[in-house]
Amino acid sequence: MSPRSKVLGLVALLLSLLALAFSGWYFLHRQRLLSLVLPGLTGPLLDEFILDESLSGTGKAQYFGHAAERRCKITVWEELGVEAQDKILKERLFALHAMYRSLRSPYPGALSRNIHCDERFKPQLLAEQPHLLYLLHATERLTYGVCEEAAIRYRSLLAFIRCSATGRLFQVEVFLPTGEPHEATAQALAALACVR
Repeated sequence: MSPRSKVLGLVALLLSLLALAFSGWYFLHRQRLLSLVLPGLTGPLLDEFILDESLSGTGKAQYFGHAAERRCKITVWEELGVEAQDKILKERLFALHAMYRSLRSPYPGALSRNIHCDERFKPQLLAEQPHLLYLLHATERLTYGVCEEAAIRYRSLLAFIRCSATGRLFQVEVFLPTGEPHEATAQALAALACVR
């Protein structure tokens, strides 16, 4: 083998290794896990989701992730006292339950005077400790308030996690395909913990 072919072989090997290293670096930075970017919350559940997008504003940030058919949305409020956390929590829960209240029909007819949502579609409180946890139904667009079977695409677990020491309030929503059991995810949500 000539010296020139040895050099060319070595250059080709180095270029291959460089391309492999770059693709590994790109994959790691492109496929960021929620656990690596989410401040103040820890737990194995966050390692399952890959970050799709994050948005931030004054005192509030949102993170969106996916894991196969599952979706995750996390809203974080920063630097809140207990009273401010209480206020946000009450507002969020009021808005959530208001979606399912019976209303008078704007166009009452012979068949219906009220718009009513069946009990099986309403939010179910699963736990109050260690975190407030609800089971809900959601549409394809990840919205609540759905009151008919045909519109349901996901079941959602909604948790509110208060971190008094850091002043953070987390609203964690995990959307599961309708056929997927929710118990393991509910346990994983209960295991989420605040960190400084």
